[in-house]
Amino acid sequence: MASKRLAGVCATTLFILLLSHSVGCVYRLHPPQFPSERQLRIVTPSPEHFTVRVAVGNPKEYDVASDGKVKLAIPAYREGCGPYLFGIKLHSKENVEQAKTISVVNGVTVVRTLSLNDLFRLPVDSEGYFVLRLSWR
Repeated sequence: MASKRLAGVCATTLFILLLSHSVGCVYRLHPPQFPSERQLRIVTPSPEHFTVRVAVGNPKEYDVASDGKVKLAIPAYREGCGPYLFGIKLHSKENVEQAKTISVVNGVTVVRTLSLNDLFRLPVDSEGYFVLRLSWR
C-alpha cells in the first residue's frame, strides 16, 4: 500500500516538474514597430533622377528632390511569430530590419539596396538626414 502511494507521489511530482519546464518555451508574436518617418539625403551629381522605393507593408516610391533630400514614411510592421524561452527572444526567421527593403532606383536600374539597419548605420548630417553617397554616372 505504501509503495503504491509513493509511486503515485513520485509520478505526480515528475509530471509537475516536466510541465513547469515545458511552459518556459513558447511561440509568440514579436512586439509591433510603430510607424516612423526617416529622412535620407542622397549625395550624387543629379539626385533628382533617383527614386527611393520602400517595400515594408505596401511598397511605396518617393521622388528625390534636387538637393538630394527625401522623407520616407516607414509603416508599422511586425515580425512573424518566434520562439521565446522564459521571455527572452531566441531567434526569428523573418527580420524586417535586416531584409533589404529600401531600394535606390535610377530609372529602372536599382543602384543600391538597404535594410532598415543599413539605413540607421549611415552617417547623419546636421539636419538629421541619413547621408547616402552614390557614385553614379
